[in-house]
Amino acid sequence: GQACEKQMPSIEQLFLSIKPDCSDLIALFEPQFKADPTNPELLTKITDNLSKDCASSDLYMKASVELDKIQPSAQSKRKLGDMYAEKKQISMAMDYYKEAISLETEDSRKAAIYYKMATITSGATSVSYANKALSFNSSLGSAYLVIASKYAESASSCASGAEFPDLERWKVYWVAYDMCMKAKAVDPSIASQANSYAANYKSHFPDVEALFGYNVTEGMSQTVGCWINQTTTAKIK
Repeated sequence: GQACEKQMPSIEQLFLSIKPDCSDLIALFEPQFKADPTNPELLTKITDNLSKDCASSDLYMKASVELDKIQPSAQSKRKLGDMYAEKKQISMAMDYYKEAISLETEDSRKAAIYYKMATITSGATSVSYANKALSFNSSLGSAYLVIASKYAESASSCASGAEFPDLERWKVYWVAYDMCMKAKAVDPSIASQANSYAANYKSHFPDVEALFGYNVTEGMSQTVGCWINQTTTAKIK
């Protein structure tokens, strides 16, 4: 009997060495998980084996959740945040990201998590997370691009309630453009992405005559109201 039992793991190892596909892996591990769902060694084995081709499976999610309960870490919380974000379960993702931040000790990793939070939220909430990310990593240019896009997305809604809708809309695009310039200033590696965002916003700028119709000239300081509350300068196409 004992010799037989000792052979068991090696059969499993053999099976795993032939790189089985996802459904075979789940068939192997699902019964083991159901029988012993709180065994950290088993959970680690399951998550390690499923992480490559089976990361979208329910079993991977369940095993990851259980493992995180037993061995919580900033990394496991962040990974679960990513999984829930992928499944568009935003409030679950946000909960795990917040827990990840509370456990995370390293600033650039905190920044990366805040950035993720900014990408799955909207409007002012998103901008506040992007700014949080920048407070932990001032060279995270992509956070400025998130801010730019959230500003630009609200151009119409900000303009609709304003006294001078056209002018208000331009102001929003001007400040979005400013954020693109900041993005590539702090992180030259994203310059081409920043430039393409900027070109899009610039296409909404007025020409000299349209601007002058509001007694505004290029370079004049302008305050953007709405929920944005930023200062920018007047710009033409």
